[in-house]
Amino acid sequence: MNFNLFKTLYLIARVTPSYEQEGSNSKSLLILGDSTGYGTGASRSRESVAGLIGATYPDLSITNISYNGRTATELRNYLKNFSGTYDIILLQIGSNDLLQGVRAEAVVAEIESIVTKLQTHAKRIIVMTGGNIGSARRFKSGKATAYTAASREYDTLMSKSAKERNFDFVSLFVEPERDPFVLKTYIYTSCDALHPTSVGYALWFKTLQPVLEQALKTSAATAS
Repeated sequence: MNFNLFKTLYLIARVTPSYEQEGSNSKSLLILGDSTGYGTGASRSRESVAGLIGATYPDLSITNISYNGRTATELRNYLKNFSGTYDIILLQIGSNDLLQGVRAEAVVAEIESIVTKLQTHAKRIIVMTGGNIGSARRFKSGKATAYTAASREYDTLMSKSAKERNFDFVSLFVEPERDPFVLKTYIYTSCDALHPTSVGYALWFKTLQPVLEQALKTSAATAS
């Protein structure tokens, strides 16, 4: 077995099951994601993005339907028979598609179709994809450069799409010379050299929080 894969399986087991909470008010959040939605790499599930949301908003109901290795195409297929309504849906998806070499434009188009499907099921939709996947220390030289270029293009296209299609996109892309995942890789990246650590997820959550806060206010205004 590939040694990095063994480490990833260990990281998955460490946060199983993914973080969810019942909450105590009518506000609801659905997370549909891949391993970053699941929290793989965090020391414990409460230190994942979902767990950090729960700690900050303890009254918020959180349902987490995230699976390791999930692609945007797989999520779109999963949603064919989707039902239910939520105040906010957070999509943590897209990185696996880029890792598989799918062109950034095609990944964005796939996520746009997911957003279109879900817009009748939520008051606000937030998309947050792993930032610069080329910054992971698993990737060297040419492969790292190629993944950085794909991540940069994806970030630009998704930012544009969010403005045009009325959903929120949390940009996590940072150029390598300023990226904490590069500058302090052993702090922000887990032992499998790919997934964020608890500290890495905390950094992501810090970027997400103002967008989530505004989404919660918007959904409250819509309800009233």
